[in-house]
Amino acid sequence: MPIEKFESIGKLEISPKAFRNLDMKIKSNVGDIEREVAKARIMESALKELKGKEGFDPAALSISFGLRW
Repeated sequence: MPIEKFESIGKLEISPKAFRNLDMKIKSNVGDIEREVAKARIMESALKELKGKEGFDPAALSISFGLRW
């Protein structure tokens, strides 16, 4: 299995997988990047748990996280 390349930004190391399928506007601030990555991981986790469950509305996550589908 090939080793994944990580990009280093200041103290933060970011895997390219962290940005897959995301539409984000990031400022040049490391704190902003960390917040966006955290939001994306929370949303991805929620989607995995809730997908297919009765009453699940992905648009509600979109509103909460300000994302576009």
